[in-house]
Amino acid sequence: MWDNPDILEQSTSTTPLKRIGLPDEIAGAAVFLASDAGAFMTGQQLVIDGGHNVSASFSIADWIKNQNKEVNLIVGMMKDKEHVEFIKAFENIVNSITLIDIPNQDGAISKEDFKKKLDNLKLNNLQSEVFHGDLQNLVKERQYDWIDVDPFGTPAPYLESIIKNVNDGGILGIAATDTAVLCGAKPSICFKRYGAYSMKRVAAKEVGIRILLGRIQTLAAKYDRGVEPMLSYSEGHHLRVFVKVIDARPISLKWLNQDMAVLDEEAAEAAGPIWMEKIIDSEMVPENCEGQLGKFFDILKKEAEGPPGLFDINDMARAAEIGQTPKKLKIVECLQKEGFFASISIFSPIGIKTNAPHEIRTRAIENAQSL
Repeated sequence: MWDNPDILEQSTSTTPLKRIGLPDEIAGAAVFLASDAGAFMTGQQLVIDGGHNVSASFSIADWIKNQNKEVNLIVGMMKDKEHVEFIKAFENIVNSITLIDIPNQDGAISKEDFKKKLDNLKLNNLQSEVFHGDLQNLVKERQYDWIDVDPFGTPAPYLESIIKNVNDGGILGIAATDTAVLCGAKPSICFKRYGAYSMKRVAAKEVGIRILLGRIQTLAAKYDRGVEPMLSYSEGHHLRVFVKVIDARPISLKWLNQDMAVLDEEAAEAAGPIWMEKIIDSEMVPENCEGQLGKFFDILKKEAEGPPGLFDINDMARAAEIGQTPKKLKIVECLQKEGFFASISIFSPIGIKTNAPHEIRTRAIENAQSL
């Protein structure tokens, strides 16, 4: 897999070290845990990811800087976060940040540990408050312009309470790390949690985003509210959405089949019912950013205008019977020359987003092979 330069670049673009981990770097931790030296260590998580988790906060902060408005954050934090680095990303960017505990969830940071984090906040010139309690009760005690929830698992239990208690026009930031459920491995659990069936393979993460958005919209409608997606993406092991809460509007959730066709009714092997409107507002994606983050935003901005779903470039090559798969940027170029929308995607290193029909996709990949 890592021999493919496109997969390698996308996998390393959002990590501070800008490279994949080496076997010895992972094996060392495994040997330690299996040895006598690690016998007294239990109930802990060793995150060996090249700084992947830390980089997420800088992506969010960069987006906030471009909004030119007062922002107050409420954030649930976990033990495996690098707190100092996470908070540092918001220095002089947000007006206040409220840290809350999620006491009934494995991995949640304790009240005592939270108090220790106050010194880190003061060092970074942030007004701060710490609450210890259940999120669903805490958000009822005051109104917020922005609520950000990263629950180290499924956000499903918290969605209704935050939708009810965010201000009109407020922002919800929601992360989901139950990607096995949202991305096709456990469809029955997905339906139970989110009211929708998931999809495997290349479009899995995008469909997971659309399932999450569909659930948020369904719950918002119960309170005569609606949502407007601003930014949606996948990074590593989690999915992320940012939505603006607006007045209710008519939205119909639909189904997406394996051919990436949008259906009004349920069909065999189709994902749904899911959100079929745009999941990214291109105007909200920062511009003129440098480095790997800039490349990430460029891809996000380009695919924002595309249709739902992704096509696997290897499947396209097999269908065209051409042998080796051409580079995806060449395929995109050929599809665009045919007059259709085409872009690569942040949701899969082997996926292409296009509205071209099957015969055009086949011709484009044949042409791409000759370039």
